[in-house]
Amino acid sequence: MLDIDDDRAAAALYRPQFLILRRSRWRRYICRLLLLLVALISTTFLFFPSYTNYPPHYRSLEHTIKRSQESGRGNPRHEKVFIANNLYDGSGELARGKWGSNLLELIDLLGESNTFLSIYENDAGDEAGRALAELDGQVNCNKSIVFEPHYDFSHAENVTLPDASVRLRRVPYLADLRNLALRPLEEQNRKGIQYDKVLFLNDVYHDPVDIVHLLFSTNADQNGVSRYRAACAIDFGNLIKFYDSFAVRDAHGYPIGVPFYPWFVSAGAATSRQDVLDQKDAVRVRSCWGGIVAFDAKYFQTTTTTQEVSKSLLRETLADRRKEQPKPNITTSSPVRFRAISDVFWEASESCLIHADLQDSYTNIDQVIDTGIYVNPYIRVSYEYRAFTWLGFVRRFERLFSWPNWIANVFSHHPAHNSRRTNIAGETVVQRVWQPDASYDEGGYWKDEARVASRGGFCARRSLFVLKTKRQEDNCGWEPIRVPPDPDSLDWTL
Repeated sequence: MLDIDDDRAAAALYRPQFLILRRSRWRRYICRLLLLLVALISTTFLFFPSYTNYPPHYRSLEHTIKRSQESGRGNPRHEKVFIANNLYDGSGELARGKWGSNLLELIDLLGESNTFLSIYENDAGDEAGRALAELDGQVNCNKSIVFEPHYDFSHAENVTLPDASVRLRRVPYLADLRNLALRPLEEQNRKGIQYDKVLFLNDVYHDPVDIVHLLFSTNADQNGVSRYRAACAIDFGNLIKFYDSFAVRDAHGYPIGVPFYPWFVSAGAATSRQDVLDQKDAVRVRSCWGGIVAFDAKYFQTTTTTQEVSKSLLRETLADRRKEQPKPNITTSSPVRFRAISDVFWEASESCLIHADLQDSYTNIDQVIDTGIYVNPYIRVSYEYRAFTWLGFVRRFERLFSWPNWIANVFSHHPAHNSRRTNIAGETVVQRVWQPDASYDEGGYWKDEARVASRGGFCARRSLFVLKTKRQEDNCGWEPIRVPPDPDSLDWTL
């Protein structure tokens, strides 16, 4: 009996010692893991940062900019740039603040004589109108700065919802606003003035030198001349979150996955994702926006059949034009403009469809082809100023996000399925469409319908966005409408 009690006492004495040893072992494991993590982050931060080693032609242009104060110092080939902006600045803080001053600096870098600025703002209130007028007084280039107190909704596209209410659709409205910002370009065309680049500039915080790089350095050839149909920045809603996912599609037409580096999914050949991992300044995509996008202007303006005719018009003096001399016969092509799709409970961003319309036709979207449309991850902007100031810091260790991003995409089943992604424009396809019918509980039903596919099927997704009757204090003027379920489809409802 005494021996048993002694054994129990010894075991009781041993147990705390064992627990202490086990806890100590776990502490060592955790400390080693933390040290390894710190070492990994530090090594990546110091020696393997992402998108910080700029190509030589970027550094050369930046050196040219820094050593001069001359207007146009960031535009070595004196290219003509049409800047378009749709502004909503109810408080006037954008026009009067950092955004407005950066815009003026950008115009100075491009050269006042090379730049046309078009701003269209509507329904933003009296203070916005006053702030825009103040900015107008500081702009020294050719310009068209329009403030409309109230947009004319009489011709706006509406939609009848299953509950029989009628609402105004958001995307057609946005497409019209962007086209209004392009209207001065049409007037310039009629005067025989042609532009080399069209730059759409959102109300994002940016570095003007970065925008010069987007315009003139992206995908440069051996002569240092940029080659693209469209080149987009990357916009952030916070320090790591990619913002404009509605408009961007990778090289195979897939939407992005979990919205942090490297942003694109591994589906298909993962062309866009691999381009990011390879640190390319021209990441191949089907569409993008990114807060700022540069276009080859020829797709937006009436062009001539030959370069000689176009150049002769550009060389004309005002006196020559006043003589009304006979002009050569000029065959024009239709310029692209922003648009929307009309299907109920399907949406496609106007900023995606514009890219679908300016790229070449294809017979298989999964083929790895170069559309001439690129994302440039060197160029980063943000809708929050505080986040913008930290973007340079975050990119130094963002390569560490690659594996977590891949894992998150797998477990969240990205990319989202889109049955229209593979549709080829001009071919007859079967699409899921909504058929209104009040006899159904949902106010209608989904059905298959044979139709001729239009361009931009990869832009589509199951959604419906409508305008609010009154804009909220957070400046959100739209809202999503619930999409009726479709048990016979794999399409994601977003």
